[in-house]
Amino acid sequence: MKLMQYQVDAFSHQVFSGNPAAVVPLDRWLPDAIMQAIAVENHLSEAAFYVPAKNSDTFHLRWFTPVVEVDLCGHTTLATAHVLFQERGFPGNEIAFETRSGILRVKKKLEGQFSMDFQLRPLHPVETPPLMENALGQKPFAVLAGDDYVVLFRDEAQIRAIHPDMAVLLMLDLRGVAITAPGKDWGKHLGHHVSLSSGY
Repeated sequence: MKLMQYQVDAFSHQVFSGNPAAVVPLDRWLPDAIMQAIAVENHLSEAAFYVPAKNSDTFHLRWFTPVVEVDLCGHTTLATAHVLFQERGFPGNEIAFETRSGILRVKKKLEGQFSMDFQLRPLHPVETPPLMENALGQKPFAVLAGDDYVVLFRDEAQIRAIHPDMAVLLMLDLRGVAITAPGKDWGKHLGHHVSLSSGY
């Protein structure tokens, strides 16, 4: 069996930076075990697999980590849109992805830039779980919880200093842990008032 695969560095214009994602175009679904094995072999945070739907502007999309299939992954969705628009010649300006989290729409903006509509997933403040502080090696200034934990630090240097104990993080009660902080160019990035450092 031969498959085409793309590796896209999302959120970056430079190779070997940003958030890497594997994207595998398919004509029909492979068995789950094979898609999981491809994700394991890639050893990236997620691999995306897509199949065209009956509507010409719609694609079925699934995401696999090296461990399990997940319900939502933003950067691999944007990476898939990049492959369709930039590499596969998709002619429209908007793509709809049918996913386990519902319909996600990605619109083409400027060359190489896209916007995506996410479904709202509410977060609420919680106390820092002791296991989390042990796993991250430092205390965050705030923790929010929803489907995942969102852990807030004060600056980018703190994010870069974290070497998480993944075995301990896996013992937490929610699906995943996202860490984030304002970036060093906060408020000056490309004329926009957004600059973040983050990891998941």
